[in-house]
Amino acid sequence: MSWPGPPARSPSHPGSCFLVIGRAELFTENFFDPVAAVFERRESAMLYGLARLWSITFVLNLVGGALLAGVVSVPHVLPDGTRGALGKTAEEIARRGAWAGFASAMVGGPLVALLSFMQQAVRGTGSKIALAYALASTSPWGPFDHVVVTALHLFLGMLVGAPMGIETLAKMTALAAVGNLSAGSGW
Repeated sequence: MSWPGPPARSPSHPGSCFLVIGRAELFTENFFDPVAAVFERRESAMLYGLARLWSITFVLNLVGGALLAGVVSVPHVLPDGTRGALGKTAEEIARRGAWAGFASAMVGGPLVALLSFMQQAVRGTGSKIALAYALASTSPWGPFDHVVVTALHLFLGMLVGAPMGIETLAKMTALAAVGNLSAGSGW
C-alpha cells in the first residue's frame, strides 16, 4: 500500500495535539506565561530571559527534530513514496522564494500564538485537543510557516535527496524565524 504523502502544512496542524498533550514547547508557541510576565513587569532583564528561553527552545527543537529526521530518512523506515513526497514538499518550500517565505511566516507566527493564547482559556485535555483541531481546520488557505516546522521540512528534504543546499536551509530558516517573531510578537 502506498502512502499518499504528507498532509497540508499548517502551524496549527493537528500535530499540535502532540504538543498540547505532552505539554511541550515549540519555538514561540505556548510561551504565554513568560511573555505575559515580561509585558507585566517591563524589566529589561526579563526580556533577556525570554530571549534566552526562546533561543534554547529553538536550538533544542532543531536538534531533536534533526535527530528524528535522521532516523525516519533511513530507506524503508517510512512507507513507499514517502521519501519522494517529503523531497517534493521541501522543494516547494524552497522554490517559493524569500518574500513568500517571510510573508507566510508572518501569518504562521500569529496563528501559532493564537493557538497558544486560546489554550489558556480551556482547562481539559480534550478541550485543548479540540481547539488545536478547530484552529487547524479553519486554516485551509495555505501552508503558513512555523520556523521549526519549515526548517525540519527542508532538512528532511535534503536528507531524502531534494536538490538544495545548506544555504537554502539557512536562508529559509532565518526568514521564517524573523517572520514568526516579528508578526507573532507584534500583532
